[in-house]
Amino acid sequence: MAKEKYHVSLKAIIVRPDGKVLGLNGKIGGALEGYYDIPGGRIEVDEFEMPLAEILQREIKEETGGLEVELEHRPVALGRHQTWDTDKQRIFYIAFVGRLKENIETVQVSSEHEGYAWLNVTHETAETYFTNGTLELVNGYLDSL
Repeated sequence: MAKEKYHVSLKAIIVRPDGKVLGLNGKIGGALEGYYDIPGGRIEVDEFEMPLAEILQREIKEETGGLEVELEHRPVALGRHQTWDTDKQRIFYIAFVGRLKENIETVQVSSEHEGYAWLNVTHETAETYFTNGTLELVNGYLDSL
């Protein structure tokens, strides 16, 4: 039996003081089209020795135009995702909570996403906003509250 190879991706569930969660609109034509993503990305080969928080802070800044968050020290949730491109890569997600000190309204999203929203996420609404591995992460976060 062939062994699976997984990429590892760090993700941030960014929460404002009012409890709203940052959702980044999935790319049109991508696996998350019609749903929201959360900031983060894969650990690159040359980042293997770096602290996880440093890697995730870099990803957050790249995808949100420099948003400053305070990351919690322990992961809050785990998830799995599969891309739908020709490779069908499988990705293992590790999510951390990132807290903002203020109720920031504006986020400068990168070209990796189509836009953003501040979401009132509950167990009842999570499936309308998120899917697949990202939904697993958000449900894990909600379970921790």
